[in-house]
Amino acid sequence: MRICSIEGCGGAHEAKGWCAKHYKRWAVHGDPLISLIKHTKSGAPMAFILANVGFDGDECLVWPFNRDKKSGIPQISLDGTTKSPARVMCEKVNGPPPTPKHEAAHSCGKSHLGCVHPKHVRWLTHRENEADKKAHGTAPIGTAHGHAKITDEIVREIITSKESLTKIGAKFGISYGTAGKIRRREIWKHVL
Repeated sequence: MRICSIEGCGGAHEAKGWCAKHYKRWAVHGDPLISLIKHTKSGAPMAFILANVGFDGDECLVWPFNRDKKSGIPQISLDGTTKSPARVMCEKVNGPPPTPKHEAAHSCGKSHLGCVHPKHVRWLTHRENEADKKAHGTAPIGTAHGHAKITDEIVREIITSKESLTKIGAKFGISYGTAGKIRRREIWKHVL
């Protein structure tokens, strides 16, 4: 049985090398070692953004407040809605997005770590942002995608197999259509 990687904890491993307690602390507060879980003071998250609009450090500026409990993605509540702190920072630094569909993209590639550095965020279209994620190696493709049912090894087997797509689908728990797309190299193209 794997145990929590936090020194002295000894709890059963849950995710990211931590037990459920430390994982939840990271997911909610961005720090698995936070010792006292407190409620965030009203207005503190927005005050943090406003205080750091002119931040000029070299390293990423990591969001120290709430994160989504399941995904760990940073969030801020403003006017009764939940928003991305990076998007709020991008609006403060770069003005409103050119279109409502533009996304706050990170030049550092560390949005998943909660970066809100004012010099790391800029407006990009969804397509540009996805290309940016691929360039940074943070795009959820293949087994990194949360809904992946198969592995790179299985993809290689599907590509080289002479079995029918229906048999392949049944064998690996995927549809024959998905098996066909893999074989035609329409999806899982990164696997050689």
